[in-house]
Amino acid sequence: MKNHNKKHKDDKRFPPAWKSLEQTSFGSLSKLYGNLKNTIKSKDVIAKEFGAVNHTYLPS
Repeated sequence: MKNHNKKHKDDKRFPPAWKSLEQTSFGSLSKLYGNLKNTIKSKDVIAKEFGAVNHTYLPS
């Protein structure tokens, strides 16, 4: 966030989510993913990006 604020001094918004998530541990990302509702289609899209068939197989 410090680097973002240095580069974008006039922009008072928070940095994009991907910048913050790059610094997040895999355990925290796993918990974040687990807390998403199973009805969210994005959960299946994320699972497929990691080679899982759908969201029910990704945690294992």
